[in-house]
Formats: sequence, C-alpha cells, structure tokens
Amino acid sequence: MLHKITSTMLFLFALAGVNASAQINLTDYSHLVSNGDWSLALRQALVEALDGGDRVHIPAGTYVMEDFQPIRDGFNFSVVDIQGAGRNVTTIRTNRFWIDAISILKVKGLAFQGMNASGSGPQDTSLLLLKGASTVEFRDNSVNNGAEGLVTVYDAGSYDVSNNLFSNSGVGNRTPGGKQSGTALGINEATSGVVAYNTFTGVKGIGIFVGNAYTQSLTINGNDVTNSGYGTGVYVAGDDGSVLSNTQNVSIQNCTFHGFTVNGIRINGTNQTVSNNHFYSGGTSAIKAHFLRNSTISGNYINKYGSGTGIELVALNEALAVRDVDVTHNTVLNAGTGIAVTYSGNATYSDVALEYNTINESSYWGIAMWHRIGGFGTRIVGNTLTNSGSPFAYSAMNLNTQNSPFVASNTVNGQAGSANYGHIYLNNVHDATFSDNVITSPNCVDRSYGGFMLNHCEDITVTNTRFTNIDDPGYRLNPGVLNIFFSGSTFQFTCN
Repeated sequence: MLHKITSTMLFLFALAGVNASAQINLTDYSHLVSNGDWSLALRQALVEALDGGDRVHIPAGTYVMEDFQPIRDGFNFSVVDIQGAGRNVTTIRTNRFWIDAISILKVKGLAFQGMNASGSGPQDTSLLLLKGASTVEFRDNSVNNGAEGLVTVYDAGSYDVSNNLFSNSGVGNRTPGGKQSGTALGINEATSGVVAYNTFTGVKGIGIFVGNAYTQSLTINGNDVTNSGYGTGVYVAGDDGSVLSNTQNVSIQNCTFHGFTVNGIRINGTNQTVSNNHFYSGGTSAIKAHFLRNSTISGNYINKYGSGTGIELVALNEALAVRDVDVTHNTVLNAGTGIAVTYSGNATYSDVALEYNTINESSYWGIAMWHRIGGFGTRIVGNTLTNSGSPFAYSAMNLNTQNSPFVASNTVNGQAGSANYGHIYLNNVHDATFSDNVITSPNCVDRSYGGFMLNHCEDITVTNTRFTNIDDPGYRLNPGVLNIFFSGSTFQFTCN
C-alpha cells in the first residue's frame, strides 16, 4: 500500500511540474528591459518558449512595448501563446504590436493601450496586427486608443475573436480618401472564423470590417457596436462583384448597433444571413447590400432611422448583382423608407421576396421597389405597413418597372398623403397579381386619395381587396393603362 501511495504522489508531483514548466514569466527577462521598454524581453521569452511549447505569462502591471515587431528583426515564430493576468490588471502600452506566426497565435487576458494616437503620430493603420497563423485566438482582451485601426487579423486560417473590449478607434481623425479611418477590427485574407460577444465603443469608422477575399465561413454573433463618427457597424466585403464567389457563408446575428452615420451592416456575398440584430438610430440605412445572392435577412429590429432606410438592397454595376434574397419577419420603425430594393447604373436584380415584415411610421414609403428594365420574381406577401401619426408622404407601397410581381395578403393602414400616389402606386408594371390585400384609411379625410394608383401599367389583376374609408372603386387610372381586372373587392366606411 505504501508503495502505491508513494507512486501516486510522485506521479502528481511530476504532473504538477509539467504544468509549471509550461509557463514562462515575462518578468524573468527584466534584465533585457531598455529605457523602460519590454519589447526585447518579450521577444526573448517567446524564443525560449518555443523550445518547450510553453506559454508566455505577463503578470499584473503596466509594460511599455512601443514598437514590437519581431519579424522585422528576423524572428518568425511557429507558435505564439501570450497570456496576461487579466485585461483589468495587465496593460501593454504600445504604438505598434505586430506579431507573425506560422501555426498558432494566441493572445489572451491583456489590455492594449495606444500611446500616441495623434493624427501625425507614429501609429500605423492598425495598433495590433495578428498575421499568418493557421489558427488565431484573440480572447478576453481590451484594445483602446488607436490613431486609425485597433486590431487586424491578416492572412490567417481560422480565427476566434471573442469577449474583447474595443474602444476609441480613429482618434487621430485621419481621413485618407476623404473618409474617416478607424476600423476597430479588420479581417483580411482569412478563411473562417468567429467574432463573438465583443463590445465596440467610440468607433470612428468601421466596427468590424471583413475584406473581400477568401472568407468561406464566418459567424459574427452577439456583438455590441457603437459609432461616434463616420462609419458602419459591420462591413462584409467590398463593393465589387468578385465578392459573390470569394465571400460566402457569413452569418451576422444577435448583434446590437447604435448611432451609425452610414450603415449598421453592409453585407455582400453569397449564402449570407443577417438575423435577429437590433439597430437604434443611424444614418443612410440599417442594413444595405450591393452584391448579394442566395441570402436571408430576417428577424431584425430597426428603430429611429430618421430619413434613412431600414433595409436597402441596391444592385450595383452588373446583371443580377442581387438575386434570390429573402427579406422576412423584420420590424422597421420610424424610418424614411422601410424597405427599398433598387439599382445603380446598368445593374439588375431578380427573385427578391419581401414577406411578413412590419413597417410602421415611414416618412416616405413603406416598401419601394424600382428597376431599370423590369425586375422579375418579386414577391411581396404578408407585410403590415402602418402610419398612424401622419399620412404617407408618397405611398405605402411603390412599384416601378416590375414584371410579374406577386403581391398578396398585405395590410396597409394609414392616410394617403397625395392624390398623385394613393396607398399603392404602380408605374410601368406588367403582368402583376394583387390578391387578398387590406387597405385602410383611418378616417374619411381625403378618402378619394387612397387605394391603387396606376400609371403606364398593363395586365394587372386585383382580386379580393378589402377597402376601408376609401372611395369605390379604390383605384385611379392614368394614361397608358391597359387590361386592368378588378374583382371581389369590398368597401367599408366607418365614418360619414
């Protein structure tokens, strides 16, 4: 029995010894500190950690590493594993902390503080650069005070950026190309990853930027992003048609966005999902896309976008830049336009479905779909468009140059603002079906304004529409309208 106990104890002691030797303390290299700078000390600790596959531990305290770039000095590590005692107690003050690794790059439990973030100061485009590793983990850190960007993940395989605090990017107010520069987290030429449960505050520029190359899988989940200057919350891929093939399977979900001057989310690519995000205040649009295919935008909540648009799909530069996109079960409140689908230049779109969305108190339009040569495959089904505070400035629904749209089971409730637009305005629409829609004016003021307005339309079928407080026949025909068939409509008046 004594022998067994002794063997067990020896084994435990040996195991404890192995765990202890798996950690190297930065302070053991304090003799390499030069003029208060710990850069050489950390570099040497990483060199010696390679021999045993060890982690470099940085104890509580504040360490200056003004310009830490091992690869510049000929050191390219296969593995980098750095862990602080916690972002509340271990701080690295730096103007440049750039690390390259081949296999694994881990940074955890540290606070990075930019030293000189002035516009003309020494900081580069990113305070931290994590480059080259097949696996990158950046967790439980904080990064603050970047003249431009805070953290860039570049040329990586898989990456995990989670539970971090990013604050005050772009404080140098640099404006290359006339736009505010200050991306809090940039991801470029990286294959797949997770960006989750991070908090971004004081972002002057873009919160999370994903470059338009190589991304094949990315989940952006549970982040909170607040903008304090020009910019966008999450920007996925550039405005170039190549994103349709090289940026795929990105999911942005359960995030919250506050106060953006441009977009909350700019999403481009193929097989993308934008779901269950919340947007409060903002700029030109909460969600916007230029190149998007086989994608879904669903369950998002958007409030107080002023004159901006809740969800905006703008096909850009090429044929079918936007195709097979479902916009479903979203809520848009107090926007200029609830949902807009349109084009720029010679671009086209097709097969866009707007289904079961709730759009309240739009200043201009609830739903607007405009096309250059005639959109195909449009479905507008089960949406609720309500204005109770003031009349629709133009119309609740505006369709311009559409072929064969199917519009069914929608509810429109609000006063038409103009005899020129009505509740549903159709211009140059052909072979369209409108069925089982409900159109209600809350009172009998200007009741002749409401219902359908048709202009240069052909082959339009309107069936089983219920009109309330709108004059019979519920539509007005302008020149150029041919082959219009109305049937099954009912009229109800709740006022005199």
